[in-house]
Amino acid sequence: MNITGTGAYSAAQYLWQNQQLLANSSSTAKSSSSASSLFDGSDLSSQISSMIELTKYAMDAMSIASDGRVTFSQIQKYSQQLQDEFETAVQAGLKNISGTDPDSLVFTLADGTLTAQTASGTTSSAVTDYLAANPSIAAALTQGLAAAYGDTGAVPASVSFTLGSDGSIQIQGATTTTTVPVSGGQYAEWLSQVGAEGAPSGTLSFSVDDEGNLVADDEESEAFAEEESELLKALEDELKEAAQGTGSKANYVGLLLRPADASWVVEEGPSAEDVASLSEIGQLLRTGLESLAAPKTNFALQANDDGTVTVSGSGEYISEIQAMFDNDPELAKKYQQIVALSGIEDARKALNLDPTQMRKRVQLEAIATSWYTGEGSTSYFGQYSDDSGLSLLAGLDLSV
Repeated sequence: MNITGTGAYSAAQYLWQNQQLLANSSSTAKSSSSASSLFDGSDLSSQISSMIELTKYAMDAMSIASDGRVTFSQIQKYSQQLQDEFETAVQAGLKNISGTDPDSLVFTLADGTLTAQTASGTTSSAVTDYLAANPSIAAALTQGLAAAYGDTGAVPASVSFTLGSDGSIQIQGATTTTTVPVSGGQYAEWLSQVGAEGAPSGTLSFSVDDEGNLVADDEESEAFAEEESELLKALEDELKEAAQGTGSKANYVGLLLRPADASWVVEEGPSAEDVASLSEIGQLLRTGLESLAAPKTNFALQANDDGTVTVSGSGEYISEIQAMFDNDPELAKKYQQIVALSGIEDARKALNLDPTQMRKRVQLEAIATSWYTGEGSTSYFGQYSDDSGLSLLAGLDLSV
């Protein structure tokens, strides 16, 4: 059956209850009654025309081309697929709204206690209860952070972090950057030898690579390194000695040479490798939070002619749920498609067409059109002319 067209058929209302999309019983009955009323007492051609009108909405929702084909079984499967996708999206949205979605949470570990809230400050009782019931997670994080920072005393009093999709822990403000005066006498001795005229006119900048070597950050610093290679080698030796002498997680990442003095650039805090070692704890935390169900709130959905969705009800988060649909056109469109497909199966059952009778009627229409007009005329089923013969309307096939 080839169908063309676009539109919306049903205005059936759906309810969200117990974390599932359910058809409103009264609305479903109304939809079925509306479909049946299109066919009761109508002749066969009107019945077929009505079915074409209904089915074209399904093809449009399924993005099937006007010259494509579709079966009722395909429509039914697609409708179920849409509902499954819609329910998954709404549950994820509810988790985000209520503060139970791990991706929307900022965690804070302080005094051995782990808490969580959204960026807007929303705290979920379900998340709070889960963290309180699993103190081993906070204990494991406390121990892991002490190892990551080098020692317990180096761990900040309060550590905030977020969770990656793979359970990785992303610490906020994990490192601080400071400068430490170069304690060795190599640079001071060199300055005394070259005097003010030989000293750098500005600040020269060098980075430290993974092997502890100094690498120039710009052309001026590179030129200085080539000319004073012995000085740079001596400073590298001082760097390696200084790095070995620290007992904390101090990371020497650069060197600044100025006209009168020099400083090491130091990052203090856990390295990326140390933080990565906490991912097992993070994955455990994420898995536990993902197991929390979306909040049980009831609300009704109504598809509007302008493509929007209206949310109503007395449950929690009604205004937030309305905003979710307003801000997500794709989610609203998916619901519109579900509604558009809701009456197709009822309409199919209501028609109960006899294929043999339909073939005979098509033949009669063709004969009648040919008998009474010589210039060509349009019937219920199509158009006939002496030149091109019978051309069926979209929705019928010559093999019917």
